[in-house]
Amino acid sequence: MRRYDMGFKMDAIKLAKEVGATKTAKELDIPQSTLDTWIVKHNRGDYDNIAVTPKQALSLADENKRLAQEVRELKRVNKILKDASAFFAQSQKK
Repeated sequence: MRRYDMGFKMDAIKLAKEVGATKTAKELDIPQSTLDTWIVKHNRGDYDNIAVTPKQALSLADENKRLAQEVRELKRVNKILKDASAFFAQSQKK
């Protein structure tokens, strides 16, 4: 039996709403009955309160840390570029 992660299911449901369930099932190579089940569960709210697993929480925390470091680096580079721009603008005025 094949298992699908929640992200895949939600993307499939969204696509089914846009182009139809039959076409979506064929394009994603999943049984029509499986997609229909996901749509029914989604419509009755079964997928609304899906908890984040500890592994997902750790990966999100790691991603947040990496992005914070990237923001700091980009701010540092921006400051350097602003300072250089001001320096060259001032030297052209002379």
